[in-house]
Amino acid sequence: MYWIRVGLSVLLAGIVLPQAGCGPSNPATVPVHGRVTWQGKPISQGTVAFMPVEGHDDQRRRVAAGRIESDGSYRLSTFGQFDGAMPGSYQVAISDTGEFPFEALETQKPQTTDSVLPARYAIAHTSGLTADVPEGAGSVELDFALP
Repeated sequence: MYWIRVGLSVLLAGIVLPQAGCGPSNPATVPVHGRVTWQGKPISQGTVAFMPVEGHDDQRRRVAAGRIESDGSYRLSTFGQFDGAMPGSYQVAISDTGEFPFEALETQKPQTTDSVLPARYAIAHTSGLTADVPEGAGSVELDFALP
């Protein structure tokens, strides 16, 4: 009887354990990093956000965003910290204030008061900034030198 229970336990473990973690997985992302400068000097705070171009590529893509560090560098995250962005075309919004107003990714006016950058950069549709994240790239560096 003992060996039957051991055998059943091993059999169940062989069936159940491989199923663990077989839930839906996130789509592939590409690590994206870069630097943001304004008039030749690094922006020392804020957020960079990549908004998928509507009607282009895969509609399931999501917004990717990253905090701007004191040296002007940023790294994007979509599903997890610094995992990057899903491949495709994006409009880019850049805010140089502490928190990013995600409603500004649409066409609304951002709610910023301490911004040095012109307000148009904080709205993806008016910034004039775009980015392409290629599929299968190991890592992508995208710098934004704002005039």
